[in-house]
Amino acid sequence: MPLPPAQVTTDDPAEMLQRRPDIRAAERTLAARTAQIGQAEAARFLKVTLMGLIGIGGTSPSDLTHLDGYSAIIAPQLSWNFLDFGHNKSRVEQPRADRD
Repeated sequence: MPLPPAQVTTDDPAEMLQRRPDIRAAERTLAARTAQIGQAEAARFLKVTLMGLIGIGGTSPSDLTHLDGYSAIIAPQLSWNFLDFGHNKSRVEQPRADRD
């Protein structure tokens, strides 16, 4: 039967806690919940989306090589829920409560 080692090494308790898989999973869950709060906060602000359209015109396939047959449109789209009557605030508070 093998003998135990003469001296047992003990690690720093903080290091041991950082290596535990349940502690690591809890840290990742906390980070995900905190990110959800950031997403809800970002939804409260103005959102700008760029929309574009490219068109090709002509009556024959050889018209595709002419640059005067192309047209392009770029337009911004703005969306903002400023008359939400507290819905956006509650959308932020719910992830905060989940995190806490």
